[in-house]
Amino acid sequence: MGNELTKKYDKEKIHTASGGHECLWKIYRATVKSTGEPASVFVLDLDDLKSLPKNEREQLLDIFRKDIRALRELNHPYILKIYDVLEENKKCLAFVAERVSFSLANALHRYQNLPAREQPLPKELVEFR
Repeated sequence: MGNELTKKYDKEKIHTASGGHECLWKIYRATVKSTGEPASVFVLDLDDLKSLPKNEREQLLDIFRKDIRALRELNHPYILKIYDVLEENKKCLAFVAERVSFSLANALHRYQNLPAREQPLPKELVEFR
């Protein structure tokens, strides 16, 4: 992740949730440095898409970009609020949103792309069951 992220946000080193298409997005707990407000950093590692044919990979990335733009424009209490579209480079696509404890997929016991099982599931997810 780049300098913009480290300038504005304190992000935990290990992600606590995953979500989106095939749970490809890693979700990290973070804090806005200027306000102390809780946030979540969503990171898509582009290496995770290498197994897809190039045209499918580009189509999927276009969908992700459009979805993030659409979420940013929406303002509704039941829709994820996007704080910052941080970065897109050759390694990742990332954005910052309001704090989430886990994704709907994780709540439905889909734990793909979560840290190794040596790491306990987040307390909020365990209590959600």
